Amino acid sequence: MLFAVRERQLKTYLVQLARGPARGKWAFPGGLVHRGELLDDAARRELRTSTGLAQCYLEQLFSFGDPSRDPDAHVVSVAYMALIADPGRVSGPSPKYAAGGWFELLKLPPLAYDHALMAAYALRRLKSKLEYSNIAYTLLPRMFTLRSWRSSMLEFSTGPSIGVISGGESWRWICCARSARPAAAPIVRPRSTPSPGRLSR
Repeated sequence: MLFAVRERQLKTYLVQLARGPARGKWAFPGGLVHRGELLDDAARRELRTSTGLAQCYLEQLFSFGDPSRDPDAHVVSVAYMALIADPGRVSGPSPKYAAGGWFELLKLPPLAYDHALMAAYALRRLKSKLEYSNIAYTLLPRMFTLRSWRSSMLEFSTGPSIGVISGGESWRWICCARSARPAAAPIVRPRSTPSPGRLSR
């Protein structure tokens, strides 16, 4: 599951299935693990094949194994969450899909299998990690100002507007720094993915 922020909305990348019992429906990209392949390696391979992304934040989320989730077989899916700052990095879907595109998390089309459940789980994990880690850096451009940060990347709302990033004074996404900085001074995000356990720079 790939997420990015565009126009102050949390969006996710979906593909349209070209074959199988769910042909024509939208779903998260995925595929089979090769013999002898590690799960993390398989997730990176599928992400690269489906979107063209070679490097980004990626973490394992959960295993979905309800016997009724696939009408053809008992399929267990290990879901991963990927985060990027620039949705334009996605080059396009794999030829095995009919189409691909970004969708607002609150306006998803009907999804194949149990992928709506996957989306809800990923959103809960993301909201939770924003409270105790600096994972939000993976959704930011490399250089940004506190002013632009506070105007467009402040806080996930709760309730019916969940998934919308709104302005206001009660911002609490992450601690950018312990000391105050001028509003116009650029903040440079680390090139490498930050440790999930560290809040401040």
